[in-house]
Amino acid sequence: MAEPKATESNDDALPMLTLAASDLEVPAGTTVQIVVPTHAAGAHLYLAYAENAQGDIRVEIADQHGHTLYDELNTTGEVALAVHNSDFCTLSWDNSAAWMSAASVSYTVKVLSEKRAREAEAGRAQGRLLAAASLGELDVIAELAAAA
Repeated sequence: MAEPKATESNDDALPMLTLAASDLEVPAGTTVQIVVPTHAAGAHLYLAYAENAQGDIRVEIADQHGHTLYDELNTTGEVALAVHNSDFCTLSWDNSAAWMSAASVSYTVKVLSEKRAREAEAGRAQGRLLAAASLGELDVIAELAAAA
């Protein structure tokens, strides 16, 4: 089983955290859980995942109070969540429905503070605005200006 790799960079409120694994094994009949630190003041969690073997693996994200924030039965997916009033989330890979086949999952989960999430969105909007301006797409420019 590949251990998740963590990287951090400092921020005033919450560091940006990235956890990733390319070959997380989830044995048949089991659930593997990963605790992801967030921040009670608010954080944004981004998850991208893909199951490396065909099967029915359930992906669930719950806050520290046990409230389900995301629950899907997909082989691949991406999700962005705002997390509030929770110091951590639990990411679960549930392969309990399988009798014999282990599942292998690749994933990347990123946690950003509210401040960093706003900065990232502003940067994406600026990039879209510059691209639209260079292509002369006035309707896109008007839409981005109205959203700002």
